[in-house]
Amino acid sequence: MSKLTDYIEKELKKGFSSEKIKETLVKYKYPEDEIEEALIEVKQHEFPQHRWKKPLLWEMTGVISGLILIIILLVYPFGNGEKITEKIEIVAEKQLTVPECDGLSVGERDVCVLRLAKQQNETQICVVMSDVSRKIDCYQRIWEKDECRYLDIVGEDADECYAGKAVNENDENVCFSAKNITRCMNALLDKAGIDVVCKDSNCKQQIEFFTKPPICDTPLCKLSSTNNNAGLDKLIVEYKNKETTKIGNILKSDEELYEIALKNKNINMCKYLEDNSLKLKCMEKLK
Repeated sequence: MSKLTDYIEKELKKGFSSEKIKETLVKYKYPEDEIEEALIEVKQHEFPQHRWKKPLLWEMTGVISGLILIIILLVYPFGNGEKITEKIEIVAEKQLTVPECDGLSVGERDVCVLRLAKQQNETQICVVMSDVSRKIDCYQRIWEKDECRYLDIVGEDADECYAGKAVNENDENVCFSAKNITRCMNALLDKAGIDVVCKDSNCKQQIEFFTKPPICDTPLCKLSSTNNNAGLDKLIVEYKNKETTKIGNILKSDEELYEIALKNKNINMCKYLEDNSLKLKCMEKLK
């Protein structure tokens, strides 16, 4: 069987009607007579009892009529299906070009084509995409169907979109598609309390797990969160003992401690800086 007949056979098995397959192939400039011949060949291949064996003229007429009737009866139940489909293997022979996306890697090119398809509101260029799942997203106009997923695919920050969707649908499960699950869960709780969002204990456990404050058990974390001078000596010694990396000539601990002192507006932290110029700078800023 030819590539054309292989393609038609696959599409028929998926449930698409002969008319739909023919319409798509005509769209991509395949001659109608070749399509008709291929359709008949596929049906003969599928139903060997209908193959011709040296028929006479009158027999040929009867067999052809019978085949046409069988094809109509077979494909009729599937004729009403409204499925979005575009041809991959056959259409590839008449592949479009998208100059705007030339020179990019395969993944980047697919993203570029998807962006263009959205901008132009045209799915015909989706045929040049390499990734099959992305191609399906493109044909299905994912930017209209699921804006958050579209943002994810093209590498934009979709977290705000997922948070808005979770709030609108009052569904915490939407947040699991976000990169920052905690931010999404918090947005959901800000809009409605946990008792409104959750209908069962499992939901409450999930939200509480992702929204509870992180455990602050490192010296740097403790320093960052303290404004109390009591026990400051011990905390800073503990931190300096753990962090001895240098950034240029200055200890990383001094750089971080300087930033913490400014953030907490705690001039007492400045005196623990080992670099004198940084110490003076810190005290000048916090006078």
